[in-house]
Amino acid sequence: MFPLQIKKTAEKGFAAIEMTLIAPLFMLLIVAAVDITHLIQANHIIISISREGGNIISRSNTDTPQEVMDIIATTSGTLDLTQDGVIYITEVVGQEDASPYIKSQYRWNQHGLSKNSAIWSSCSNWANDGECSDVDADDPPLINNLAVALDDGEIVYSVEVFYDYSPIFSRVFDEEYILSDTTYM
Repeated sequence: MFPLQIKKTAEKGFAAIEMTLIAPLFMLLIVAAVDITHLIQANHIIISISREGGNIISRSNTDTPQEVMDIIATTSGTLDLTQDGVIYITEVVGQEDASPYIKSQYRWNQHGLSKNSAIWSSCSNWANDGECSDVDADDPPLINNLAVALDDGEIVYSVEVFYDYSPIFSRVFDEEYILSDTTYM
């Protein structure tokens, strides 16, 4: 009987030590799961904003590109695009036997992220209405990397949304996560 008592006293406190070691690991896993959930939600919002922007700009004759970008930015929910986002609307025209060209490009005036457009990143001068002043109507810039094929004279609007996502672990990993989506309509 005596050896059994020694075994019981040796195991006393083992659960407390085990909990002290395991609890931080469980907390880390819970925080990581919450962070991944926020990332998925933010990506879904960016995709939805881009699609809705393409839908509105391709159908509206009365709304300016700035007004469309203001409208879709208000639907961003928990994402603050004025702090961490930028929106571009680019009008692209197809040509026969040549690359499509930029007819106009607009950047959202209330942007909070300095990120160039993936469609055409060579604009250096922006007017007060958000239009790129570098687009010359007589010699428009050509695009070689457009993801869609256009017929001669076909006009497509590209809506790009970029968002700088800050994960909970950003202080540990110090990485920048730019979420983006491009919609062509």
